[in-house]
Amino acid sequence: MNLFFNITQLIFLVFLFFFIAQFFPKFSWLRKGIITLGLVLAGFQLSSVLIGDSLIDYKYYQQFSFGIIGEMAGFYWKEAIVLIAAFLIPVGVLFRLDNYLQTNQFVRGWKALVLALLCGTCLFLNEGMVDHLKEISEVHFAKQVNQQTSLDALGLTTYVPKSKITASPGKNIVFLALESVELGYFQDDLVHLIPNLKRLSEEYTFRRMEAEIGSDNTISALYTYFTGLPMFFKKHGNNVFANARNIKLNSIPHVLKKAGYEQLYLLGNAEFAGMKNMFELMGIEVKSEKNYDPKYYTYYWGLHDKDLFDLAKVELEDLIDKQKPFAFYCSTISTHHPNGVLDARIANTYPEQKSDLELMLTALDNQIASLIDFLKEKGALENTIFYIVPDHLLMGNSARVLNDFDYDRALYILSNMEASLLDSIDKIYPIDLAPIILSGAGVQHNAQFLSDFISGDKPTFVKKHRTEFVQLNEAFVDFKLKPSKTQNLKKQTKDPKKIYIQSTAWTNDDHGESVLHLGTKSIRPKRGVNVLIYNDGRYDYKVFDTYKNPNQVDSLYSELQQVQEQQKYCILFVHNSAGDEIKKQADRFRQLGFYKLSSLANRQAYLSVSKHGIVSEARTNDKITYQFPLKPFESVNDTKTVLDRCSDPHRFIAHAGGMIDKRTYTNCLEALNHSYDNGFKLFELDILKTSDDQYVCAHDWESWKRKVGYEGKVPVDLKTFMKYKIHEKYTPLDLSSLNKWFKHRSDAILVTDKLNEPIPFIKAFDHKDRLMMELFSFDAIENAQSVGLHNCIMSETMVQYLGKDPVNKLNQLGVEYLAVSQNTIRNNKNYYKKLHEGGIKTFAFHVNQPQLRDEAYICRELMDVCYGLYADKWQIPH
Repeated sequence: MNLFFNITQLIFLVFLFFFIAQFFPKFSWLRKGIITLGLVLAGFQLSSVLIGDSLIDYKYYQQFSFGIIGEMAGFYWKEAIVLIAAFLIPVGVLFRLDNYLQTNQFVRGWKALVLALLCGTCLFLNEGMVDHLKEISEVHFAKQVNQQTSLDALGLTTYVPKSKITASPGKNIVFLALESVELGYFQDDLVHLIPNLKRLSEEYTFRRMEAEIGSDNTISALYTYFTGLPMFFKKHGNNVFANARNIKLNSIPHVLKKAGYEQLYLLGNAEFAGMKNMFELMGIEVKSEKNYDPKYYTYYWGLHDKDLFDLAKVELEDLIDKQKPFAFYCSTISTHHPNGVLDARIANTYPEQKSDLELMLTALDNQIASLIDFLKEKGALENTIFYIVPDHLLMGNSARVLNDFDYDRALYILSNMEASLLDSIDKIYPIDLAPIILSGAGVQHNAQFLSDFISGDKPTFVKKHRTEFVQLNEAFVDFKLKPSKTQNLKKQTKDPKKIYIQSTAWTNDDHGESVLHLGTKSIRPKRGVNVLIYNDGRYDYKVFDTYKNPNQVDSLYSELQQVQEQQKYCILFVHNSAGDEIKKQADRFRQLGFYKLSSLANRQAYLSVSKHGIVSEARTNDKITYQFPLKPFESVNDTKTVLDRCSDPHRFIAHAGGMIDKRTYTNCLEALNHSYDNGFKLFELDILKTSDDQYVCAHDWESWKRKVGYEGKVPVDLKTFMKYKIHEKYTPLDLSSLNKWFKHRSDAILVTDKLNEPIPFIKAFDHKDRLMMELFSFDAIENAQSVGLHNCIMSETMVQYLGKDPVNKLNQLGVEYLAVSQNTIRNNKNYYKKLHEGGIKTFAFHVNQPQLRDEAYICRELMDVCYGLYADKWQIPH
């Protein structure tokens, strides 16, 4: 019924504009423009109906931004097709109808006015478009008030300020927010999808929780669960807290912090729905795909739930071992509407279901049960209260399983807390959850939440006071002003130990001016190539206007030649444009190591840094910003040692076979051949298993599908895998071709990634003496060593569990090698220096993330604390 009403509202909207267009019989172009505008507006409304099961309302207003379209596009490609069709088909029909009516003069004048008024009036129906727009306007135009006024307006007269909260610890807390796993799944004919959750619901406390406005999407639900307040803000888009400095409201994390809890939130993607900013403002440490093995392939949602729950056990074990009170939070993603997030690795592990969503729900059900069993095995459940809640209802209308729900929809709370603690609450709403979580865990505190002050019907109270909630939320969240470009640049001048550079191509309003701040000194860049050369504790600044004066190209070359010969520290950047003349002498600049400069086009931004003759470069079509230390990095080794390390083939691992034709992650034969010809001896390849249990080389199945144009189910069998060329030109690799390739290159060493079951691969690979495996658990390392493989590379995910004496621990484990992100190494140099000095060989990955932190950067500035790197490209003398 709701869907029918919404569609009729769309039809009335379209025909409102259609009949308005009939007021202009002499202007065909204007009529078509008005009709098109009506269809575009109806398209926005239809997107809200398809995704949120409602006409545009506050929820849509809150979430919509153009950035969110890119973030969510992968979930809603089917809906996008419907939207396109819903525009193209009606536009043709209405244009033809318009021509017909104009030819026959059926609808003009008063007839068009009456029909337009009729359609417009229908939009004012209860819960129609105008009602929803009024709801949005109430929020958007709410007046700003101070904190006390906002509290008084809601009757929160005895609300305890955050600064006066006191608390003492109770039991540990484990909080799981399940993506869209609503109450309907617990009905008898769907229980086969969630047998473990159903069993837990019968074994522990299980109560229905009603859905509520202001808490009906991921971030708003979590905001409400933690603060006890519906999330109404003037700001829209998921990332409400992007420019916030502080949340001054009482919240679960603040109370637990006062009680001495260690708190961690684990997310598959920290940026998803803007959650990272919000949780960090609440004082929770956030970990996500960026904190773990970054060579995992992560799609737009981040890590799969399978990996998330594996990591959850690792983190929980660490928290349990500390024997301090903790709160562990985790949000899942695999059951995201409309059809789940399919993990091809487990597609064949569970019984086939009617949809991918239902399959992933079954997998999630098992992962939750495994986590609860893990807590039991660790003896932690007796002192831990777990809370399992959905974040919101399953959105939209297109999920197949919605057809099977046979009663009114709702949320729930599933916990091992004492059921009697909920006896006094007739109906539970999201605003009730914060005090429930604290009381269920036995946390003693003096905080008060909204539900403590409401005596009547809670949904009515929330709906009636939307404006007051906006005022309260805005008053208690400290938003910092977004700095202008000029303000932001001035801020950079405050650091006397940094060089701040912004290289801007062809200055215009979009890109702004180029900037050079040399410590506290500001220098206005000039058009062309700007050069900073470090000499005896000071910088010489020179400019070569190769745009206006082509003869300056020779002068620039001579200057750079001298810099490279003397192996000086030098920074180059382009302001406005360097012209096209440098490309005419490309070979000369390439010989100096300035490859991107040699092919620089007119009106491109460029930035590079060089020392010891080793060059890092970045180039874009708009602007590049970067900070350098004012005093250049000095290696503890002399230049000869630095350069010798840069030519040692055993320090460079060809990442995913290495780059080929500017493409990475190909894992193909041609990449291996190209890297070998460039002097590489170590070759990393991502190893997967096909459906018929054969080893092949690919980073993950989803990216393989895109690279080869495959549209079927994955994983595929070996025959199918080998049939497809990568990017339509590169040769795929299986175990047989690997054995053959390494047989004919006796100096080549294979480094595996993605495998964590080493024994079968070790037995299948013909050259065990030339095999290194990156492994992701202590058990996997022990298994590999048990069959004679001692060249194990420990993944970064395990480093944090090495204890206070990591060198000794690694020696006890018989592990000599680590694989660690260069970002981690750079931020923990003393730690990795200790490992380096202790004989541990750390290979850095995450090359080129961010710009200028490339292979050359690691060679220049990180090899004092790490041994080598995973390189996409490098020329090794041989």
